[in-house]
Amino acid sequence: RAQVEALYRRAIAIRERVGPHSPQLAASLTNLSVLLGRSGDAADEAEAERLLRRGLAIRERVFGQEHPEVAHSLHSLANHYQFQRKDFTRAEGLYERALRMREQYYERNSDRVAQ
Repeated sequence: RAQVEALYRRAIAIRERVGPHSPQLAASLTNLSVLLGRSGDAADEAEAERLLRRGLAIRERVFGQEHPEVAHSLHSLANHYQFQRKDFTRAEGLYERALRMREQYYERNSDRVAQ
């Protein structure tokens, strides 16, 4: 795990130098958050949440409030609340918001809505 974490942190550092508001940086932040969120360590889980929120803020800035990329970040944050924090109420609200975005952006019966 330590080697993978180091590589994710290196990717984040490189992408931060390229630009602090790039979608690629948001993706790297999400990747590291998934690794940290599964560790079972409270400090790692708190950092995972901060990374997810930062990635969400980047995507909202780049794509706007109602874009599928933002829905992806909301879904990832909802997963964190559901599986790591056991905060089902907060997770449900984020899942619903992400679903509404996808339904508006894609055709209602598209498989992309169900992601």
